[in-house]
Amino acid sequence: MRTLRLLSAIFLGLSASLALASTALADTVPVSSDGPVRPGNSLNPGDSMNVSVTGTAGAGEIFTMDYPGGNSQVVINARIDGISQTENNTAGVDVYDSLNPGHPVEHLTLGTNGFNHDPNLMEFVYSSGTAGPVTFQFFNWSQKPVTLEVMPVTLPVPLVDAGPSIPGAATAVGISGVAGVQISRG
Repeated sequence: MRTLRLLSAIFLGLSASLALASTALADTVPVSSDGPVRPGNSLNPGDSMNVSVTGTAGAGEIFTMDYPGGNSQVVINARIDGISQTENNTAGVDVYDSLNPGHPVEHLTLGTNGFNHDPNLMEFVYSSGTAGPVTFQFFNWSQKPVTLEVMPVTLPVPLVDAGPSIPGAATAVGISGVAGVQISRG
């Protein structure tokens, strides 16, 4: 009986140690807006912009930055709500830079970039050695109205909301702080 208790105590101790070790590797990831909305069009890490996008085919929102080059990392999380999982390839983001202004250097959809096991959350990363304008064009081809939340995680310069891709097809609600969730990267 003592041996069984001793083995149980050792097992519970190891389990607790592993749980504490896994939280040491955890990151806080922005997943949605939190806090009061404030006006503005410039986003920094820790901010979130909410945008209502109509069901007009090709509707979306455009964000830009004057990218400094030097392989500075840009990490942006985005949540797109309002479409089903079977339609998750109809909404996403195209990234254009000064070397490739005519075609996207990155094309991501919710279907190709589910993040943190959430079918409505995506994360994308951009970096380049070349300085110049970079455009992030969020798109909605679902023909259903969606809500877009843009949450910068890492930016070398502010991200600027340039407006809807089709005039009148999207309305920026405003900027607020972001709510985070702990995830383990291991």
